[in-house]
Amino acid sequence: MESSSMVDTSNASENPSADGTTPQTVTRIVSTTIVLSSATPAASPAVVVSSGESVYRMIINRLANLEANQTLYARYFEEQGKMVNFRLERMEEDIGRLAAVVTSQQRNVAKIIEKHKAEIEYTQEQLVARVDHLAHEVRNPNSEPGGRS
Repeated sequence: MESSSMVDTSNASENPSADGTTPQTVTRIVSTTIVLSSATPAASPAVVVSSGESVYRMIINRLANLEANQTLYARYFEEQGKMVNFRLERMEEDIGRLAAVVTSQQRNVAKIIEKHKAEIEYTQEQLVARVDHLAHEVRNPNSEPGGRS
């Protein structure tokens, strides 16, 4: 990792403001950090321009750094895309398992409902038979208590 800082001190007194006052000196620190992976092709480190080095060489070095960083960004986004795809596949698997569980639960609930429905129908038939028997006894009070006439 290469890091460089530059301090830009500009004297604002050279540019008076519109109201005629002279602002104070402004100090600005510009920091640049370049991170290069060991897997990247040989890229030149942060540019240090000496007084004898040409502007052309500085531009070439900065372009090389930008190309190396662009490669790093491309790899980063490619890896992020792979991770997103992996997570989506896992979510699809989880959704499939959940769907299977829901289907199984629906079958179990349907069986329970059918069982209760059969029990209710049986109980209803028993009650109807008793009511019919009692109605018959009320209509024929001379009949035997066993239900036979």
